Amino acid sequence: MIAITSDGKKYLQSCVDMGVENIKQCLEKIPIVRESELLYTTEQVAKEIGRTTMAVKTYPAKFDVGTKIGRDWFFTADDLEVIRNRDDNRLKK
Repeated sequence: MIAITSDGKKYLQSCVDMGVENIKQCLEKIPIVRESELLYTTEQVAKEIGRTTMAVKTYPAKFDVGTKIGRDWFFTADDLEVIRNRDDNRLKK
């Protein structure tokens, strides 16, 4: 899965507005972000895995995941997978 950045969406709209003949050439220039590069907030991770944000805030220390930017923690798709696997194993005990 990929996501088009906000700049990419603006670029695509400008291509459409200008009536670009070769849309493929236009599409090749759109900045994209691969799913593995997306960052998820603590709140998004909590919602995704059905935990509280307080629980998710403990995961960087417990599971060695996440990146702290300023005062907030952010998680990649790979981090989310680690959390799911480790959290599921912890709950099964």
